[in-house]
Amino acid sequence: MANKNTKRKTTTKKRTTSASSRSHKKANVGFGDYLHHFIHTKAFVPVTAIFAIALIIGLDFLFSLNDYTKFFTILGVELLIALICWIVAMLIIFGRRKSSEG
Repeated sequence: MANKNTKRKTTTKKRTTSASSRSHKKANVGFGDYLHHFIHTKAFVPVTAIFAIALIIGLDFLFSLNDYTKFFTILGVELLIALICWIVAMLIIFGRRKSSEG
């Protein structure tokens, strides 16, 4: 029974010393630390894609000046450019895979 009490005392001493050492060290956590942590999460790509799409649509509204015909024309041209770029990127990626295989 004495051993259990001594073990408890030593663990509580360890906890208090580690807690006191933490209180003395004040970490300066800034926006860059949060951004660096966010970049390495799984949510980074979807959130960035949603933000980019919202930014593009917002700029299209700004450039069209509430003329919906102009807005959809600009948006259609952007979608065609994005589709062509995506197809070219896929062809390049598939070409690299086949050349590295054989």
